[in-house]
Amino acid sequence: MATPANVPVSLSRGSINTDEFSKASYFRNVPLVNEYSTPSRDRFLYALCGDRLTWVYILTTEPDPQYTTSRENPCTWLWLHRVHPATTVGRAKRLGANQAVAVAVSGSTVEFAGSEFLKERGVGTNLMLVHEDKPSGRAIIQTTPDGENAIFLFPGTNHASYPVDSPALRPYHTHLLLQNEILLSDTVETLNAAHQMGTVSIFNPSPMLSPEELRLFPWEKLSILVVNQGEASTLLDALGKQNDKLTDSEGRAILDALVALPVLSGLSGIVVTLGGSGAVASFLTPSGRETIQLPAAKVKVIDTTGAGDTFLGYLCGSLMRIYGKTWELSELREALKRSIVAAGLSTERPGAMSSIPSNLEVESQLSAYHG
Repeated sequence: MATPANVPVSLSRGSINTDEFSKASYFRNVPLVNEYSTPSRDRFLYALCGDRLTWVYILTTEPDPQYTTSRENPCTWLWLHRVHPATTVGRAKRLGANQAVAVAVSGSTVEFAGSEFLKERGVGTNLMLVHEDKPSGRAIIQTTPDGENAIFLFPGTNHASYPVDSPALRPYHTHLLLQNEILLSDTVETLNAAHQMGTVSIFNPSPMLSPEELRLFPWEKLSILVVNQGEASTLLDALGKQNDKLTDSEGRAILDALVALPVLSGLSGIVVTLGGSGAVASFLTPSGRETIQLPAAKVKVIDTTGAGDTFLGYLCGSLMRIYGKTWELSELREALKRSIVAAGLSTERPGAMSSIPSNLEVESQLSAYHG
């Protein structure tokens, strides 16, 4: 891939998972007999995705959510509550192509997303690998009536190693974006290479690493860490002493506790996303370490699925706009502001990849954000 000199290029190490959305008001006070189910008939929501059959079993006799998962091949299944029986079902286009298919309640659309989806949006796919003989990674995402989500992950092609003789990170990459969706050994290997090349690296440990993996992770090679409140709490438990007095609303205190950890104190940046409270960040600038705290954008939340990914992507993209590897406070505030607005816009529509707003949409909403 030929790129003009001084043009920033980011490598994102991850995968396109098969996303299955099960949306219904099934979390609180669900009557035993309702328009969606009866005690005598169990409802099944299924998606035949070309390489694996997934069953989602709907419980109708429990007042609170009950979850059971099985990872036996070729079937994976999850017990949930209540979903409309008139359900759209989609099939992935080709075996092992890691196409994303969303399965939602009646009235929603089935969305397919793969390499063509990315190409249409200007994402380079020349380093994307397709594993014809392996099942797709699986992310089963459930959303609550107020838009929050919980995700169950099942590894697939996302846990296939990248060829050793042809590494993903290339000399023209100026930025590296990492999440914990691929093999941890691949993540660490790519991060080490980025450190040697002087590439700016951004890591969001989601899904969260185990305590032992967190303690062994080469944090000194990382540039920027991005975590939400839950991930921050896990980090503090594993790498230091968790302060029981810290609450979810104390974003600044959580950030300060992370910065105080010896293994994280040398990072160029630490960002803690606070959901409806915005985000707080600590960055090294030419003037020293600076803290930025900004509120969330005012939006009507429908579905938070993909909001964290949107924030992360826009943060990386915003930093790529800044020339050089040192950042002024004003530039960092603008980057954080753009990321918050983008994440907020993504919560106003359902879905994951399809909910990510365009740069034009974000630009049009920046003036309305008061941070």
